[in-house]
Amino acid sequence: MNKNHRNLIYVGIQIAWRVILGNIFFLSSNIFLILLSWNLKFKIITLPLYVLCSVTLFPSLVALFNYLRNSRVEDKVILGMKTYFKYFKEVFKVGCLESLIYEAVFWFLCIDIISANKFMKNGQLFLPLLTLLIVLTLVHLFWTVMLK
Repeated sequence: MNKNHRNLIYVGIQIAWRVILGNIFFLSSNIFLILLSWNLKFKIITLPLYVLCSVTLFPSLVALFNYLRNSRVEDKVILGMKTYFKYFKEVFKVGCLESLIYEAVFWFLCIDIISANKFMKNGQLFLPLLTLLIVLTLVHLFWTVMLK
C-alpha cells in the first residue's frame, strides 16, 4: 500500500477532487436545463419545456452517486468521466419511467406552491406543508437512487 493512501490529508484532497469532478460531470449532463433556467423564466406556459429538459436530472443523480461510491476511479479524470457516463447511459435507458414519475410529483408540488402564493389570499399557510412534501419527495428520490 502506498504511503500517501494512509495520509488523512491526501485522502481528504482526493475525496474533494472526486466531488468537484462529479459536479462537473453532473452539470455537463444537465447543460440544457441549466441554459434553460438562465434564459427562460419559469411559468406555467414554459413548464413542458422545463419537464423536457429535466428528463436527464434523475439519471445524472444516479450516475453521480454511483460515481462517488466507485473507489476504482480514485482521482483520474478520464476514467471518472467514462465511469460516470457509463452509469448515466445505463440508468437513462432503464430509469426514464421512474424519473418521469418523480418529476411529475415534483412539478405538481412546485405548481402548487406557485398557485398558493399567487391565487390564494392566505396561501402562505400552505407553504410549509408544500415545502415539506417537496423535501420528502426528494428524500424518497435519493433513497431510491442509493438502492440502484
